[in-house]
Amino acid sequence: MGVLARQRGEVAALTLGERRDFEMHYALGVARVLRFQHQPRGIAVDGYAGYAASSGRCEQLAGGFNDIVFWDIQPHLRQLPPKVVAGYLMDAIVGGSHIAWAYASETRSMNFEAFFKRSNPYGIVPERLQGLLGEPMFNDAVQEVMGRLRATYESDSPYEFERAWCFDLQHRQRFNIGSIAWMTSDS
Repeated sequence: MGVLARQRGEVAALTLGERRDFEMHYALGVARVLRFQHQPRGIAVDGYAGYAASSGRCEQLAGGFNDIVFWDIQPHLRQLPPKVVAGYLMDAIVGGSHIAWAYASETRSMNFEAFFKRSNPYGIVPERLQGLLGEPMFNDAVQEVMGRLRATYESDSPYEFERAWCFDLQHRQRFNIGSIAWMTSDS
């Protein structure tokens, strides 16, 4: 928002949610300080069943169901100027919001296992996946994929906090947050 304010263009901020939400509270304050037009919009919860069906059909669970609210964003975006800037990744980029997921309190250290466990609640744990697949050849495939994920995580940086940050950006953010981009585009 600060970068947009320095460009001295006309900015209209859109925030989805209820007035009592933290996000709405802070968005209103930022818009007021930066003198942006602010458009708070409620979320049409009565459409959630349809949004969930669309998400399941079009995304096939690739982004989880936590982003289904964005199926209703087009009517709101159409009321804004044609140039739209979204800040979906900013908390992950600037704040490294998921770095702490790599911290394991039992060992008081950061590691891949802790990060994977915390970032995979929408997925299937490897042991259960092996059981579901049944065949021994698939067990090897699950272990191979886990090994490749670990190798990717460990190769990103010599520093554990950067490993967690880079892995989060390359995997969770790319697939979870990245799935929102096409829903918000005007087709």
